[in-house]
Amino acid sequence: MISFTSIILPRRTKWQNWYHIPMIRRAFTFLSAMSLLLCVGTCVLWARGYVVEDAVTWRRVDARRVLRSTRGSFIVYVNVSNWSNGGTGFGYAREVPDRSAVTEAELGAYLLSIGPRDHVSWVRCGFVWWRWQGWSGNSMATLIIPDWSVATATAFMPLAWALARIRRSQVRRRKGRMGRCPGCGYDLRATPDRCPECGAVPTAAKVKA
Repeated sequence: MISFTSIILPRRTKWQNWYHIPMIRRAFTFLSAMSLLLCVGTCVLWARGYVVEDAVTWRRVDARRVLRSTRGSFIVYVNVSNWSNGGTGFGYAREVPDRSAVTEAELGAYLLSIGPRDHVSWVRCGFVWWRWQGWSGNSMATLIIPDWSVATATAFMPLAWALARIRRSQVRRRKGRMGRCPGCGYDLRATPDRCPECGAVPTAAKVKA
């Protein structure tokens, strides 16, 4: 019978042993854990965005950058101009979610497209990107990324890690039933207590000990 994991993760060959290198496996596990934390954090902000809007501002003399999390989207806004008349540094604000934030960004993309310097890349599926540049050197840009896209992207690596673990467990059990070493696949029928190739001790031998 063909299992789901055998379709997602096909049987490895001698040229596909990268996951079984300890250093690479540990690095993959660490990156999967970090990706899982980002996924959980994104889902928390996704739900929180319908109750509270979080905004982080980074203001310098020459530019103002704002990152907002509101109602299912991350909004990045950059305004490059003279901001010397105000304070600089980082700031945080918590506000009531703006129901029209994405709509206003889409309208801004079209309303500011009035000259050859304006660039509108795309406005679709919740993604918005536009940039406007004035003749004096000032410019504004907005990028909107839906929360679902970030959650999906950050969930891919933890899912791949879980499938790899399931696949590896299946392979080890199959090798155990065939009388082979779960680590390197060496034939253990003559030496069932310890693998003479890699030194691994099979589970059955550990239980007997």
